[in-house]
Amino acid sequence: MNTNNTDNKLTTEPIPRLLKIIALPAMVGFFFNTMYNVVDTWVAGQISDEALAALSLTFPVFFIIIAVAMGIGTGVTTLIANELGAGRTQKAQHYTSQAILFGLIISIALTIIGYITSPTLFKLLGAEDTYLASALLYMQTIFLGSIFLSMASILNGILNAVGDTKSYRNVLVVGFFINLILSPMLALGWLGLPALGVLGIAIATIISNFLGFIYLSHKVWQTNLVDTSNIFTPNKKSFIDIATQGLPASFSMMTIALGAFIITYFVSQYGKEAVAGYGTALRIEQIALIPAIGINIAVLTLIGQNNGAQRFDRVKETIRYGLKYILLINTISALFILFGAYYLLKIFTNAPEIIAFGAEYLTIAALISWAYGIIFVTESVLRGLKRPIFPMMIGIMRQLILPLPIFYLVTFTFTLGIMGLWWSIFAIVWLSAIISLLYTYSILKKTNN
Repeated sequence: MNTNNTDNKLTTEPIPRLLKIIALPAMVGFFFNTMYNVVDTWVAGQISDEALAALSLTFPVFFIIIAVAMGIGTGVTTLIANELGAGRTQKAQHYTSQAILFGLIISIALTIIGYITSPTLFKLLGAEDTYLASALLYMQTIFLGSIFLSMASILNGILNAVGDTKSYRNVLVVGFFINLILSPMLALGWLGLPALGVLGIAIATIISNFLGFIYLSHKVWQTNLVDTSNIFTPNKKSFIDIATQGLPASFSMMTIALGAFIITYFVSQYGKEAVAGYGTALRIEQIALIPAIGINIAVLTLIGQNNGAQRFDRVKETIRYGLKYILLINTISALFILFGAYYLLKIFTNAPEIIAFGAEYLTIAALISWAYGIIFVTESVLRGLKRPIFPMMIGIMRQLILPLPIFYLVTFTFTLGIMGLWWSIFAIVWLSAIISLLYTYSILKKTNN
């Protein structure tokens, strides 16, 4: 890939066209990524209701891996995009190589910490006996191969900086089909193989992640952005730069996992069926939010490139069109969730209680879709402008500071039931979206014309 040509396009061509070019492959890719998770959820449901609950329980822990890797990838996109936009190709090459090394170190550390701490985390969420054993078997196996998942996200961050969202799309599409075959084959014992249960689901995930890592490594090498002279030599300043941009984004995303822990804890007060219903509903909500993720990636890339090029008029144009597109798309998403909840849940389980809990959550989730879209776009704008701290603070407020006291009051003091919990989520997310939008526009007003 010729990075100079890509750079010129991202700082000169019409913003609406670029948003579509970058966002659409990302949307397709993340659709298949979500369907990948849907396959695993379906397979777990075929094993047993307990396996389905165990897989739902592991979501917050699994998301920590994703949060750290994608956060660093987001920071890498910001740094490289700004350097390419400013025409500093050599500096972009340096950041690329340092990002790969930084990512490897973080991935190894994450694997060790996650493997050791996961038993304690699951026990805190109320898992015990075979329920705990199933969750640990799945999650600790995933941790052993998590380096491939982590590095794939960081390599994708490099590719996003040059506007390449097609490569990761290819990984996610092919990965889906690999998992579609391997996950049920290994877990359910198809073709005469031993039925490995949740272990089979985990092994299928590791295999598909490994193949994706190999492909993305090749695509990054083709960008000519890898500086082999310093790829294994850590540079303190570069590591600090990557950490400054990436770790706030990681922590911001990690608050989602921590928030999921908190929600899961309070949901677990209503039983295993409630946990399974909530976890299954989350898969469906993820499908509906896929277009928002695509716009999110496109906005980050364009803001970073044009901020580096000091094209502040295009920065403001990007947020206008980004919000316009995301609100329109999320209207369709809301309708999809609202009217399809019951039928979609039936795909995964026939248990009436699980379906009832999931459908109740999705009814409220449909009304939150627009708020999530606003949060996604404003966070991408601020990160592209190298202002990652505010999105992190909003994440802390939205996932930790407000939920703990509010959920406690709703669940234990006023005993409003699980619907009270869902409506609390609604109020917290919408408040966060409004604050994020007001802050972002206050920053844009200060930006040079």
